[in-house]
Amino acid sequence: MGGAMIRGLQGDYKKDRTRVAACMKHFIGYSVSRNGQDKPSVWIPGNYLMDYFVPSFQVAVQAGVATAMETYIDVNSQPELDRLYTEHHTASSLRATAQMCLKQTALDMAMVPELESFSRDAVALVQEGEIDRQRLVESVAKVLQLKKDVGLFDQPVSDPKLLSYVGSKQDITATKNAVRESITVLKNMDSILPLKSNRILVTGPAANSIRALSDGWSIKWQGAEDNEWYQGRGETIMDGMYSEFGSDSVSFKESVDFDGNPVSGSEDAFLTAIGDVDTVVLFLGEKPYAEIAGNINNLDLPLGQLDLIRKAAEKAKGTNTKVVLVLVEGRPRVLQDLTDKVDAIVMAYLPGPWGGHPIAEILRGSVNPSGRLPMTYPNGPGDMNSNYYRSGVDPYKPLFSFGEGLSYSTVEYQNLKLNNNLLHAKTYEDGSSKDSHESGDVNWIDGTNDKFKVPESTIVAKVNRSDVMPEAFLLKGFRKVSLDADETKEVEFTITRDALAYHGRSLRKKVEKGKFTLTVNAVRPEAQSVKFEAV
Repeated sequence: MGGAMIRGLQGDYKKDRTRVAACMKHFIGYSVSRNGQDKPSVWIPGNYLMDYFVPSFQVAVQAGVATAMETYIDVNSQPELDRLYTEHHTASSLRATAQMCLKQTALDMAMVPELESFSRDAVALVQEGEIDRQRLVESVAKVLQLKKDVGLFDQPVSDPKLLSYVGSKQDITATKNAVRESITVLKNMDSILPLKSNRILVTGPAANSIRALSDGWSIKWQGAEDNEWYQGRGETIMDGMYSEFGSDSVSFKESVDFDGNPVSGSEDAFLTAIGDVDTVVLFLGEKPYAEIAGNINNLDLPLGQLDLIRKAAEKAKGTNTKVVLVLVEGRPRVLQDLTDKVDAIVMAYLPGPWGGHPIAEILRGSVNPSGRLPMTYPNGPGDMNSNYYRSGVDPYKPLFSFGEGLSYSTVEYQNLKLNNNLLHAKTYEDGSSKDSHESGDVNWIDGTNDKFKVPESTIVAKVNRSDVMPEAFLLKGFRKVSLDADETKEVEFTITRDALAYHGRSLRKKVEKGKFTLTVNAVRPEAQSVKFEAV
């Protein structure tokens, strides 16, 4: 891995523009590997790269982010750092990788502990005249400037008093509030949630595991080995259940582990106990992992966990016992045909060591859920590559769509309207090869929105949108508001040219004339739409 000091590049844009582009193309796209696993090659069409992957990184750079890490992978066969030699085979030696990185990218620092060759080779390349000494001077200056800015020269060691903030009450509160706002209710048949039962049976490997709530890169690379590693900092879901419902109302039975294996023959005891309760809550999901250790060839939940859901639902069938499934996972694990067999499904994600109590609060109704699904939850192997912003001709029938999320309240959306149904849209670029700062045009590196003045010579776009197939939907704004009972609020959004812009085949950013549809709550039952025209 390595770090690229983006902050330094902003100071001299014209000089480093090519290197900025080269660097950004290498740390963007990590999330869309061809087989869904960690570190494989990535293939992304240029316009997809610019429209769907660059924007979030671009915003971070424009906000002044000080550093960025380059990725392990190759994007469209353009790899980075030591893997140029060891895996991608585009360099003849480690020395050649150092030369390529220093000449072609904005990489300022190699942060791989065992990669001593990069530093040695960089010095040798300068001494032998293969690399301009100024190239290293620029990188060193950026690193030193960053250290100066964060105060490392004045105080190289953190103030010991800061330790008192670690695990402080305010941090715990902030963490819990983040969990309360993110947990997403995906199914709630007959309003079974919030739970009103006084007889609740809990099982599942995530119920008593703080490490499962925290996942990998917590305490250590593959996560903590057990709850004791947290030294009392954190709460299990069972801690939260006992606190919210009382120990007399909640009982716990072992069943299966994260791999789906029975725990000491306890599954039979759990299934027998179902007949004595009103509600069964299954806390299932994934054991901690990070990076390549989490690679799987099948997105299904482990077979033993799926069988547990099936057996619990079958045992409760024909009775008044309800079955609630709570998923503790960092990626959507496929549920096969089991969604119809449970009464409620809650996506808890990976809430961290203090997430146990907020999960219980959602189940009890102490907190009204308001989270929305930030991803598409696939129904099976056939739609694992489907995105909500798909092309208009692509089918989209996932298990749960992007933006899905239920509340315990009824919220109505009314009176969607525009104050103007015409938007004047000029092209972003005039087709010239001038530097964008000189011409006033906006491109993907330095452009944002209407704040940039378009030169008088720029004309209304003539290229039809058929240049690139349009998306079915593309999220352009999001706002979360709190409402009291019977309260009404008006929410306003401003539509700019930038919201309509896209990259065509030439990878120039443009806005076309034509009709557009603005939709609130797209792909949801309460969706409302209104049309406007760009002229």
